[in-house]
Amino acid sequence: MKLQAKILSGYAASLSLVVLVGLWGAFNLRQLGWASGEVLQDNYLSIRAADGMIDALERQDSATLILLLDDAESGKALYREYEMLFLQRLGRAKDNVTATGDSETLATLESAYQNYLKSVDQLTASSRDGVGGTEDEFLLYEAQVRPAFQFVRDAATQLRDINQEAMSSASQKADSTSRTAILSVAIAGFTAALIGLIISWILSRNLVRPVQAMYNAAGQIAEGNYDIQLDVTS
Repeated sequence: MKLQAKILSGYAASLSLVVLVGLWGAFNLRQLGWASGEVLQDNYLSIRAADGMIDALERQDSATLILLLDDAESGKALYREYEMLFLQRLGRAKDNVTATGDSETLATLESAYQNYLKSVDQLTASSRDGVGGTEDEFLLYEAQVRPAFQFVRDAATQLRDINQEAMSSASQKADSTSRTAILSVAIAGFTAALIGLIISWILSRNLVRPVQAMYNAAGQIAEGNYDIQLDVTS
């Protein structure tokens, strides 16, 4: 092998090691990005939807009390407004099912909300043609509406908790992935450096050996030994 080819092969081997370490690092970064990006975003959207449902439900409950205590028309308008808001948030949550248990919780939540609406309709039916705020209506509210409200709220809270736990799990996975990536890239870098050192040592030895042989032969020729002969292998 010619001298130029030897030098080029040594550089090519070192460059290949650098490229491999770079590709391995890029692969680990991609894994880390996947672990901490898309999953966290989807869970965050579900958490926001659950919080929105809880807020809308609480305002619906307040509107129900306004309907009974003060202005029936104003209470009904607020009630319908926040009913639409709740259903919008529920629709967003159903379009963003990501965590394990979301589907079951959403089915329970939707069924519970329908029961809550029915209980409110039963409550307001008695006061549609008269004045609200009677003792019987408040007893009905405490006996039927309030438990239905609490059941819906608990289901929405459970949906939020599921996605918060999923976010926490994804965060832990991302942390574990980052540690593994750092360790693997460090090992790959150390290995590449070691291999590069070995290649450099072998290459330098192969380059120096014939030069040293020529130097020794020249010395012997200078001393008058003209019978010296070098074996040329490359």
